Amino acid sequence: MDTRENLFLSETHGVSGRSVILEDDGTSAWLHLTERGGLRPVADAWVYNRVTGVHPDDVQLYRGAPPPAPITVVDGQEVCPSPEQHRWELRWEEDGEAVTLLRDSEPMAFLSSRERRGMSRHLVVECGWGTPLRLAPRKLAD
Repeated sequence: MDTRENLFLSETHGVSGRSVILEDDGTSAWLHLTERGGLRPVADAWVYNRVTGVHPDDVQLYRGAPPPAPITVVDGQEVCPSPEQHRWELRWEEDGEAVTLLRDSEPMAFLSSRERRGMSRHLVVECGWGTPLRLAPRKLAD
């Protein structure tokens, strides 16, 4: 895959000093929330896959990089083949302790400094990739 197509977003909140980073490595995309004033992640969530049909036994093949979510934990709409064709937005809570990632105005992921695992729209079960976004507070889309 041409790495120029891989999405990367980063933003630092002025009050909390935390940064949020969305990184697509060509296989999957993950959202990370950092410690105050640093780059060490304190929360993360898988956002989407760039590869299709990942079998659970194949996740180990992606060691050394953030793994794509396997078909057993996703809703069948997890692949985003062309992220550059969408409008991405980061929406912070006022205190900078939580952030929502939106794709074309739709919530895709949510991170809070209070929870290690974030929430993701395309997950159907709680797992190492995060928690289903449907369990998130209603204010995410506000």
